[in-house]
Amino acid sequence: MSIRDEERLDIAVIGPSRFPIREPYAGGLEVVVAKEVRALRARGHRVTLYAAAGSEGHHRPLEFTSLAGATGRGDSFYPPGGYDADCAEFHRVMDHVAVSGYDVVLNHSLSHVPLDRAPELGAPVITTLHCPRLEPMQDAFDRHGSATGRVLAVSNSVLGTWRIPQGAEVLPNGVDLQIWGPRRRVPGPPRAV
Repeated sequence: MSIRDEERLDIAVIGPSRFPIREPYAGGLEVVVAKEVRALRARGHRVTLYAAAGSEGHHRPLEFTSLAGATGRGDSFYPPGGYDADCAEFHRVMDHVAVSGYDVVLNHSLSHVPLDRAPELGAPVITTLHCPRLEPMQDAFDRHGSATGRVLAVSNSVLGTWRIPQGAEVLPNGVDLQIWGPRRRVPGPPRAV
């Protein structure tokens, strides 16, 4: 499907800083970002992906490198100096986003920096919450309220852990039915999936 030039959007997608957006994916967040970027590009939009080093199809000059290898302790773990280094990288990306003239910014990061910087962007920001509340992000929502933009959450249980002053909507992660189609049940005990 092709779109006309006047319908083509310049879209910034801010991905996570810990794991690359590439197969095999580290988790659901990385899968969602990869599929969203692929689908938007297939529709003819110009998409710039800001993501961890080693990602596919990302903006390499501003890739996230400070948390490479910081694994095993969850999304809120930072090695010594890691939090400040990660924030500095997000500020560098947001400096670039602020002057790049994007039509929309899709924030999938687990950083408070895009939320703090959203009011200055001049473009709509849509943040998707992929995990339970992270205090630095919650503090940014509390400070800036609706100026942080629209908010989506991947489930009611995730959304239930956050306080979003402007409200939020649940948009479950999509499933590619070409890969995950219904199949005939295999004999044996009942299964959840």
